Amino acid sequence: MFSRKKKEDAVRKVSLNIEQLFHLIKEHPEGLKFEEIQQVLSKKNIDTDPSTLHEMLLKLERDKAITSEIRLRKEGGFDRCWLSRSIS
Repeated sequence: MFSRKKKEDAVRKVSLNIEQLFHLIKEHPEGLKFEEIQQVLSKKNIDTDPSTLHEMLLKLERDKAITSEIRLRKEGGFDRCWLSRSIS
């Protein structure tokens, strides 16, 4: 008479590793701002702490895998944009 509702499986979040972050930035040649990186990771169900993400970005920059530049925001002020390093 009564039927049980099947519980939906929760979407499992995956932890971010540095290789995933590097490939994510490489996929966006125009560069990504910190908030944009977080949005893309969220859409891909990849979970990371903002401070951990920032540390990974700085490590990739020190290893010269990526670079960053400061760009003027549309609303005013400045924002940092992370880019894959072009091989010359």
